[in-house]
Amino acid sequence: MYADKANVGRCCLCVPIRLGCFLLAAAQFVMGIFALCGLILQDPRFVSGGYSHTTLLITGIVGVIGIVFGFLGAVGAYDNNALFVRGFFIYYVMAIAAHLIVFVLDNITLATCSSYASSDAAYHHYNETLDGISRNGLCTWTRAAYGVAFSVEFLLGVYFALVLNRFWMILDSTPAYLITFNGSGGYMPGAWHKYDNMAREAAPFIASHMRPSG
Repeated sequence: MYADKANVGRCCLCVPIRLGCFLLAAAQFVMGIFALCGLILQDPRFVSGGYSHTTLLITGIVGVIGIVFGFLGAVGAYDNNALFVRGFFIYYVMAIAAHLIVFVLDNITLATCSSYASSDAAYHHYNETLDGISRNGLCTWTRAAYGVAFSVEFLLGVYFALVLNRFWMILDSTPAYLITFNGSGGYMPGAWHKYDNMAREAAPFIASHMRPSG
C-alpha cells in the first residue's frame, strides 16, 4: 500500500502525520517571508527574538533560508518525497539550534535593559529596540514574555522535529507493495522491496518485523 494511502500515524493527537508535516512546512515558508520583512525593516516584531543587531541578523537569515526549505518540505510531504522531507528536517533542527543561541544572546542584551537608556552604550552602540523598551519601563515584562514565548516555541519545535523525523523514516522504509494470496504461505517475490524514488527501481526493504514467519 502506498504511503499516502496507508494509515501511517498521526500527530497532535488527531492530525494525519503527512498533513501535519505539510502544514508545518507551509507555516515555515510563511514565517520565512515575515523574517525577510524583519530584515528589510530591521524590526524584531517580524521574527522570534532579535533584540540586538546580531541576533536580528541571525534570526532573519535563518528565517529567509526557511522559505526554500519550507517549500521543499511542503512538496516532499505532498509527493511523499523522502529526500525533500529529510532536507526540511535537517534545516528545522538547525533552525531550533539557531533560535536557542539567539535566545541566550538576547537575554545577555536584555540584562542591560534597565540602565540602557541612561548609559553610554545608548550613544556609542545605539539599539533602537532596546532603547524603546528601556525608556518605557518594559524590561522586566519583555524578559518574562520572551522567556515564556521561547519555552513554548522550543518545546513545540522539538516535538515537530520528532514528527518530521518519524515521517521521513516512514517514507524511507515503507514498501511500495506487499502482495500475498490466501494459502500461499508467504508474500509474492519482490514483496520485501521498496520502490526507490531516485533510481526508479526496487531496493531492499529492511523491515524484518514484517516478514512472514516460517
